[in-house]
Amino acid sequence: HPMWPNLISEDISRHVENVCSMTLAVQGSLLLSWSQGFFFSSSPLPLRYENYDRTLAHTIETQVISWSSLIQKILKQDSSDLLQTGCNPGPSAEIRFWASRKRNLEGIHDQLQSPSVEIMAKVLEEMDSSYHPTVNTLIGNVSNALKEAQDVDLYLRPLDAQLFELEKNGFLQMEKCIPALFHTVFLVWTNCQYYQRPARIVVLLQELCNLFIEQAFAYLPEDLLRREDTEESLLMIKKVVKLLGRFKESYQAQKERLARQQTCPPWDFPSAMAFSRFDRFMNRMLQLENLLETVLEFQRMEKLEFGGGKGRLYSEQVAKIHSEFCSCSWYKAFEDEHNTFKRRIADFERRLANLLCLAFKDCTGLEAALKVSFYCLTHHFISSQLFGPSFTLLQQHFSDELENCQFLIKSQLNQVSFLFSLRLIYHVGSGVTKNMAYTSGVLKWAKMLKERIETPWEKFRSLFDMSLVNHILCNQQQSPGYV
Repeated sequence: HPMWPNLISEDISRHVENVCSMTLAVQGSLLLSWSQGFFFSSSPLPLRYENYDRTLAHTIETQVISWSSLIQKILKQDSSDLLQTGCNPGPSAEIRFWASRKRNLEGIHDQLQSPSVEIMAKVLEEMDSSYHPTVNTLIGNVSNALKEAQDVDLYLRPLDAQLFELEKNGFLQMEKCIPALFHTVFLVWTNCQYYQRPARIVVLLQELCNLFIEQAFAYLPEDLLRREDTEESLLMIKKVVKLLGRFKESYQAQKERLARQQTCPPWDFPSAMAFSRFDRFMNRMLQLENLLETVLEFQRMEKLEFGGGKGRLYSEQVAKIHSEFCSCSWYKAFEDEHNTFKRRIADFERRLANLLCLAFKDCTGLEAALKVSFYCLTHHFISSQLFGPSFTLLQQHFSDELENCQFLIKSQLNQVSFLFSLRLIYHVGSGVTKNMAYTSGVLKWAKMLKERIETPWEKFRSLFDMSLVNHILCNQQQSPGYV
């Protein structure tokens, strides 16, 4: 705006550029921001840039630092980030990650190859700036990362079509597609040089395991153990065990196939790295299979009859055993054990909540009290019931903090008034922010005081929001209609 001072115009322009860059980064395409008025044409260096000054050097170097920070965040992203956070994504996440990474790096690479960036690099070279190697390193890192993303994306595309067919056909039809699926994984490993690392293939195998586990969960009904037709439930479990066994056999076949080759590195990493969750799920399916087989055998005892002189006696004993088995209600025993476990956990949580309430009452400051409060409400909602009365004490801590800040403001104002009367205004703030100019020191002090109030206030507001949500969840679980 023509009426604005230059300082305000530059500050607003810088903030608008940062917001635009963050918005495009969230959308998946990073746009490198340029400082206002900082554009070069493709023509040779203008005369106004021949006499290099300190302002031009600072502007270009600041731009390089900003770009380097943004681009390094993109380069550090990895397809295993979701797995490391505890999520269980499928292989489609791996394909989408590399496709998105390729598009993003292509955009960054095109921007770094623009004439303006070339002129920037030339200016830094002429200035003998220490940031000139940084620009070359940045361009080289982006080029290498782009080659990797393009290569990986190219070889993962056939896998995308197979995964679509797998999910479309359903769980029971997945068995016939497993050999072709692992053959594609084998081709990706043998042809894509950037994927010939255990860290890459382990992520893909983990996500394939997650896909089959998810499909198995969708196939098995929730009332599997409560069904009257135990034979049908056992048949469903056997189908799941068979398909999962076929999955593991196909992996072993491709692993042995790679071991016989000399041109490509083998899969010599421990299988537990990729199949840890898969093996746990497989073991649980085998336990259920054994359980249902046992139940089915005892249920068939109802039709067992003995002949001979003592046949009636034996038949009565078998009938008695069968009657005792039916009265024990194995699935009910399973639920009772689970309910007992839940009651013990609830007791542990109540004891922990009591300890946290005692720790909260011993807090001497607002920061410590907020930390205890967040721990209570983020770990489990049962703590909010016992912790609720302690909110009054938390409000008192916050009120004391506000009074302390008010006292500091009044003290500073009184000091300013006193020094004004003595015409020693430039001595104000010397004891608060050392080694700073008067104006900078006062602004720094005001900013610190503002953060001292706003930071706990934001936590305080979110704490009450969390308490309200937890209270609603608690009421829902206590209602008769909650499932």
